[in-house]
Parts: sequence; C-alpha cells; structure tokens
Amino acid sequence: MGYRSVVILGVNKKHQKNLEKVMEDIKSLGQQNPFDIFEEVEHTPFSPMKIYRGEYLKWYDEFAEVKAINGFIEDLVDQDKEPIHFQDDDDDGFMVCIGEDGALHGEIGNYYDYVGVYTTYEIFNESKTK
Repeated sequence: MGYRSVVILGVNKKHQKNLEKVMEDIKSLGQQNPFDIFEEVEHTPFSPMKIYRGEYLKWYDEFAEVKAINGFIEDLVDQDKEPIHFQDDDDDGFMVCIGEDGALHGEIGNYYDYVGVYTTYEIFNESKTK
C-alpha cells in the first residue's frame, strides 16, 4: 500500500559515471538496488541525456535512496540557468515524479524538454446519448 509514482530521471551523458557511483553507493547500503527499479529508456540518439524510468515506486523524501538520487540531481541542476526550451548539451539533469493519481509531485530541472506530462479526465458512467 501507499502512494506510488512514476519517476523519470535524465542525466547528461557526461555525468553518467557519477550517477552510477550514486547507484552503487545506494546498493552498498543494503537498500533496494536502483538498477533494478530504473530502466534506461531508448530515445533520440543525438540527445545529451540518458533517461531512466522507474514505475510504481514509493518515492518518499525520507527514504535514503530517494535522498541520494534527489540530492545528486539537485546538485547537477543550475536552478538559476534560464530555460532554453529545447534539448541542449548544457542541460545537466532533471527529474519529474508523477503520482498514481496523475499529480505532478516532484520536479527538478527542465524535464519538459524531454518528457511530456499530460492530464486527462474521465466522467464515470457518462451517458453518451445526445
């Protein structure tokens, strides 16, 4: 039970080794292996980013592995950098968290250049007769 999320991470390829070190450190603490919960997503080969997706995760700030990954991404991202609104080799990283209810509950960096998040609605048992 508990609130579940889809968590999408993007890390510039030049920081890939540092991310792998963070993931190994988490694994060595006896926490769930992050390599088991995040899968690399194939996307545009010329992009500066490697993108990872974890689904159905409990992404609570108090968890050690969440603190480590969030801290890593936060350290990468220059919050004062003006968004360019297209994929840029200077983008260092991002994270976006989408809850099971569709709510966007966490974001770091300029994810919107790489990930589209859409909200839809459904009226249950709506009568379609007109």
